[in-house]
Amino acid sequence: MLIRLTIFALLVQLGMVSVFSASLPAPTLAIVGVKIIDPRSGGVMPDATVLIDGAVVSAVGTRPAVPPGVRVVDGKGQFLIPGLWDMHTHLQAVGDASLLLYIANGVTGVRDMGSDLDFILPLREKTMSRSLLGPRIVAAGPILDDAPSGWPFRLRVRNAAEAREAVAFLVRRRVDFIKVHDRTPREAYLAIAEETARLGIPLAGHVPGRVTIAEAIEAHQRSIEHLANFRIFTECSGGREYRAAACRPLFERLATAGVWQTPTLAFMPVVMTIGTSAGDAERDHVAYASPGLKKLWADNQRESGVSPDRVTAFLALAETAGRVVADLQRAGVGVLAGCDGLVPGFCLADELEALVRGGLPPVAALQSATIGPARYLGLERSYGAIERGKAADLVLLDGNPLDDIGNIRRIRAVVRNGEFLPRSTLDGYLQKAKARFAAAGVSLPALHSSNVPHDSDAQASMILPLPLVRRGPKVDSPFGVGREVGKHRTYQKRRVVIHGGAKPDPSAQPDVKAAADRQRQSGIGMGVSVMDAAILREPCTGEQQHPSCEGICILHI
Repeated sequence: MLIRLTIFALLVQLGMVSVFSASLPAPTLAIVGVKIIDPRSGGVMPDATVLIDGAVVSAVGTRPAVPPGVRVVDGKGQFLIPGLWDMHTHLQAVGDASLLLYIANGVTGVRDMGSDLDFILPLREKTMSRSLLGPRIVAAGPILDDAPSGWPFRLRVRNAAEAREAVAFLVRRRVDFIKVHDRTPREAYLAIAEETARLGIPLAGHVPGRVTIAEAIEAHQRSIEHLANFRIFTECSGGREYRAAACRPLFERLATAGVWQTPTLAFMPVVMTIGTSAGDAERDHVAYASPGLKKLWADNQRESGVSPDRVTAFLALAETAGRVVADLQRAGVGVLAGCDGLVPGFCLADELEALVRGGLPPVAALQSATIGPARYLGLERSYGAIERGKAADLVLLDGNPLDDIGNIRRIRAVVRNGEFLPRSTLDGYLQKAKARFAAAGVSLPALHSSNVPHDSDAQASMILPLPLVRRGPKVDSPFGVGREVGKHRTYQKRRVVIHGGAKPDPSAQPDVKAAADRQRQSGIGMGVSVMDAAILREPCTGEQQHPSCEGICILHI
């Protein structure tokens, strides 16, 4: 602790942490007597005061006089950290009502890894303008790949020309980055990499099946999700058994190239049991899951149909992944905390705990949700630490997360855009979301349903649990990605199609094949549902074949 205090005091002397001066603007909020944690060094400043002016931290110091008329919050015995980031979300999949779950759990920023443009862009603007309470959103828009037509949140790209057009179109729509996936064709991926580099927009996502990890590094992919379905360590190990020494050169190369990892460790062990009698409803926060999310879990588990030995093999890989992430971090690879298909907000603490169980020190886990995202996103001037001039997105804790990362759950209050939200308010948000989900009763058609839209012009958004979506003018795109939210007063009922992503087996599931055929005939280029993870019946083939597969395909969005 003495070393931490010395480092933090040195930062104050160097001007890296602000002290008070008479020229500061009049603050509106003061948190006094609190212990401020610096995620970069693990330093702790005791008995500190933070002054907030509007949505910005105006000063940080020790025991200053608080100006009269300022709202004062007593932080004695508590710890203050920057707002947390979830770096792998799908807001359209979980529904806009889940925004409150993020805030109630201290998550003040998210990276959306795949949603339809007419859903995510207006939502991004609403949270940025503060007309809607929620985390700051960094968004990719739809995923670029050649997945089956029923898969969600897609722009289909089959070759280099289409890939370049897609990138240009998304840049015009002002997305924050471009996402690729397992089924992005090799030719298209290389064109996307070249185009994103030329236009200066980040490239992130999965590593396509016909692209090696080394090639993804050469392509300047900025982040890799889910450890590339375990390929981060199976390719260098030559199989499922992790060989740390053999992988060290690759890990060092990832670090040198600045390729970050979003491992989603908490998601992997529970994907086949969450929401079932075999799961743990309290651990998995099922009471706060939207009806749509619950049904997607159930459909995923029912349609996966994997054998117990394959599940066992998958769980073994998931367990190994924790050790791999610790080795990646020790090699200097940046790690980002992200959830994917779990209950929003709550799952980030689950992920941080999983990172620590795998071998990361608590300070490194905290970095993965604070300063790490800020550095990755190029937002370090505004986020990631508690300093003068940075965003007033803060979390007040009743325990020190550097001693026990589980203390990240002991939230006393959240400050979002300078607004102080005490525990009572956060509890109200949780109850509001739970009640809304319980009352929604949204009935979604199952995989075998014939409720498939045949109007190729109909691109519905799934914004659970509301029943309607506004339709506006067509998006000007060669890809037919749907309609923007506009001022038109025409509405269309939501249509939801669940598609497991596997090549249908006509003998085993003729109804699945029929549903897939109807989807293809409908001409819908992007799905309106999410299958966050599917362990498919059939062995991996074609672009999804890789050493870690061995008959198990993992489909993440």
